[in-house]
Amino acid sequence: MILAVTGFLMGILLFNFVVIPGFLGHGDEVQVPDVVGRALATAKDTLEDEGLRVGAVTEQWSGVYPDGYVIALTPAAVARVKRGREVRLTVSVGEEGQEVPNLTGVSYRDAQVTLARAGLRVGRLVHAYSETVPKDAVVATDPERNSRVEPGARIDFLVSLGTRSPLFLLPDVRSRPVNEVRAFFTRAGIRLVERPREAFGVPPGQVLEQTPPPGSRIRTGELVEVAVSTAGRGEWR
Repeated sequence: MILAVTGFLMGILLFNFVVIPGFLGHGDEVQVPDVVGRALATAKDTLEDEGLRVGAVTEQWSGVYPDGYVIALTPAAVARVKRGREVRLTVSVGEEGQEVPNLTGVSYRDAQVTLARAGLRVGRLVHAYSETVPKDAVVATDPERNSRVEPGARIDFLVSLGTRSPLFLLPDVRSRPVNEVRAFFTRAGIRLVERPREAFGVPPGQVLEQTPPPGSRIRTGELVEVAVSTAGRGEWR
């Protein structure tokens, strides 16, 4: 009888002090929700709805998650913790590096200022004709706009020379007085280089040869070279 009573009392004590506290303690636990890939505000609401507190929020570069989205949390998702436990979050600040600004159509001078403000440097400069971009404006950059680069990286520029002048056929100016040829090319915007050459039987100041030859295609601003006669010894004095 005494043993039976003693066993009953021990059972009550075990239930009250071991089983019940263990059961109640388990009821105070919650599972950490998986908030990775969610916006920070949404993640905070989700954690607080589960009875958890949001602790320190740290930032980190990420090529996977966009700016402002949760990358990781501590304790990890699915872990069981006490209600009211603090959860620390790591949030993305976007891809690592500096974004190349959009400089297309901007004057090269202004583009240099914008680039410096972005913490980037000017690299190689290449010029090309463009039918759509005004002269001295940026046609393109390399790396291209919106690319991510290291701070201080060099950006190469392609800058417009404007539209090409039209082509026309070079006339035959041989045997013509150089004064007339000079005036003609000046009006046409073509540069002329004159090379004196001694010639017999030819009046001085007459074009002997031309480069490029007659019929060549040439543009305004390009160069034509002519050989111009000078008097031979004892002639045209």
